[in-house]
Amino acid sequence: MGGYADFRSRTGAPAETREAANAKIVVIVDLDAGWTIEGERFRSFAGGIYPRPVRVRHEGSAAGVQIDLEPLAARALLGVPAGELTCRTVGLEQLLGRKAGLVAERLHEAGDAAERFAILDEVLRRELAGARETVRPDTWRAWTLLERSGGRMRVDELAAELGCSRRHLVNRFAADIGAPPKTAARLIRFERARRRLGSAPLARVAADCGYADQAHLAREFAELGGAPPSAFRPLAGAT
Repeated sequence: MGGYADFRSRTGAPAETREAANAKIVVIVDLDAGWTIEGERFRSFAGGIYPRPVRVRHEGSAAGVQIDLEPLAARALLGVPAGELTCRTVGLEQLLGRKAGLVAERLHEAGDAAERFAILDEVLRRELAGARETVRPDTWRAWTLLERSGGRMRVDELAAELGCSRRHLVNRFAADIGAPPKTAARLIRFERARRRLGSAPLARVAADCGYADQAHLAREFAELGGAPPSAFRPLAGAT
């Protein structure tokens, strides 16, 4: 599915960041005073795939739980395919109705992060029970192959593996995942490179993650992350 993160921050003054692009649907259950995303106010929200950094602001304090959701699970959990969230942020109540507020209440009343994560396990296990049945099998297979390759499979290779045309693959994939396969592959490579930061020299990270050279890696960090590799901490997760 992805993962959870429990967070709390008090800056005493408004703070704005640029959140790096990624290949996940980011769901935030707000436990404080909300957010401004790309100039629009939200409480809890779901953010689709943006192939660029996203401006996020809070007004001096922030608290909540972040769920990094695989695009394949978007329809089962949020009621819409990931393609309907492409380059969009949508309030969670708009997607889930009253259920969004009930989950936020339970998380707010929980004593600590472990209890909040246990609640999410319970809720998501129930909601995602039939996730595979909500995604077309060819998209599921294409996404799985692309992830397993670390984003290094070309679109033509994916289409050949699925036995379909390139056009068919691109259209289906964009609708179900929220980005065409070439963009998704780029984001998967970027995430993999972020997980490898600090484990080897940048030139080696670039080569291992499918970049032509270190300069290409640096350009991707600038375009997708809004900063050079040195500004990032490694992402948690397997490499």
